[in-house]
Amino acid sequence: MKKPKSVPGQYLISFESDISDAQRSKLFNAQKVTLLEKVGSSPLYLIEINTANVQETIDSLKNSPGVRYVEANIIMNTFGTE
Repeated sequence: MKKPKSVPGQYLISFESDISDAQRSKLFNAQKVTLLEKVGSSPLYLIEINTANVQETIDSLKNSPGVRYVEANIIMNTFGTE
């Protein structure tokens, strides 16, 4: 099966609801992650990873307290019917 296309360097990260803004900011700064935007009203954020070892950064984020998941920002295509 073909791997879906994603936006290079961009990831979605979701947090447990009890993590504070200060904790989230501290984590992003420590991992050298850029916050691009908050997605909706849920604890979901679009981030950019600009480190030499992206996979190491992803693994570190995934193992951080309060992080639910980290995944690539996959490009979704829709097809209309006529």
